[in-house]
Amino acid sequence: MILFVFGCTRADLQAPESIDSQIDEIDVTLYLLSVSAGSNGWVSLHLTKPSKYLKYQNVQDRAGFTLPFPAETEVTISATPADGYYFDKWSNGWTGNPTTFTLNSDIYVTAVYKTD
Repeated sequence: MILFVFGCTRADLQAPESIDSQIDEIDVTLYLLSVSAGSNGWVSLHLTKPSKYLKYQNVQDRAGFTLPFPAETEVTISATPADGYYFDKWSNGWTGNPTTFTLNSDIYVTAVYKTD
């Protein structure tokens, strides 16, 4: 019979300080972007400048979405009306479609459509 015994010290079990310091150095401010299509269309999102923090670049033709983004993310949102409707404006008064902006606060907008 052969018996192997391994041992370690308490210092071997502690996490290296570099991991904790790396986590503390990651300080990203996130803002919510909430875009709704309302009942008469769809909305899409495109990241104008790729972000090192995000894996996706586009969200196409959804009823809506609410996503967190790092501060200073440049995004483009667009609205697509259903048949018989046209895009009028965004609920916050923006009239561009598509519209591009830099996210520096939480934004909640809904596409407003009118009938043809």
